[in-house]
Amino acid sequence: MVLELTDIGSRQDKKAFQNYSRAEFLSLQFMTLARKHYKEQVKLDFYADKLAVSIKYISETVKSVTGKTAKEILGELRISHARLLLSTSDLDVAQIAYKLSYDSPASFSKFFKQTEGVSPKEYRKSHYA
Repeated sequence: MVLELTDIGSRQDKKAFQNYSRAEFLSLQFMTLARKHYKEQVKLDFYADKLAVSIKYISETVKSVTGKTAKEILGELRISHARLLLSTSDLDVAQIAYKLSYDSPASFSKFFKQTEGVSPKEYRKSHYA
């Protein structure tokens, strides 16, 4: 659902947003920015600054509209891209980690395993085409 909303947000013009509440509009703006920048911008202060709101406000607003925090949405986008890269590319785990702005391959592997239940290498073995 979150990825669908970001697609909708990126295809709409500002006039179409007039029917949305402020919270919905802010959430769509966040998701549009997140989809564009999630690979290189993982800190919420970047998004809060772009949208001229506080980190707390963006987090609470996005959660109230989507049921997920802004941080969770960024994590989902990054993991989704990681799954794609693991199953379709020859990039090693370290290259994928750095491509998605993780601090280290270890932190990427830890987050991936927590999210997916398997390590990136195990995921690749079972999904690589």
